[in-house]
Amino acid sequence: MNCGWLRREAAKPWRQSPSSRYSAPAPRPKNIFPVNIATPEMMGRIGRLGRVLGRKGLMPNPRSGTVVPMGDLGKAVREARLGRVEFRLDRTAIIHCPIGKVSFAEDKLLENLATLVAAIVKAKPTGSKGVYIRSATVTTTMGPGIHLDMAPTLALVSAS
Repeated sequence: MNCGWLRREAAKPWRQSPSSRYSAPAPRPKNIFPVNIATPEMMGRIGRLGRVLGRKGLMPNPRSGTVVPMGDLGKAVREARLGRVEFRLDRTAIIHCPIGKVSFAEDKLLENLATLVAAIVKAKPTGSKGVYIRSATVTTTMGPGIHLDMAPTLALVSAS
């Protein structure tokens, strides 16, 4: 094995900083937090990080509940730790939202589904008429979808 470059660099110690001679390169930082919560006073400073945080979906936003006054900060952190999930419509009026993992028990998945349906029904605008939820499908990440019967699905809301 030819390690000529290694010998050349070892012969020129002035080209290396003292710490790089004895340590491995620093690893790139990983995403260590799933959500970023801020107060309105700090948004001026956090705005400078918009390029980095925005790409990862971590930029605090008042609409998503991640910009909160100092008094509600504890409540926002508690909700984030419990796993608060946001849902939004895409262009075709479809909501994509996780309700659990395969490892969850059946009753926990049903509870999460009931909570999601209740939140969707609660978010219905007062001026909208007709059927608000037309159909629902549950699927794994890459698996086939299972269509849900809407009557029992909507009954989960009244049962919880």
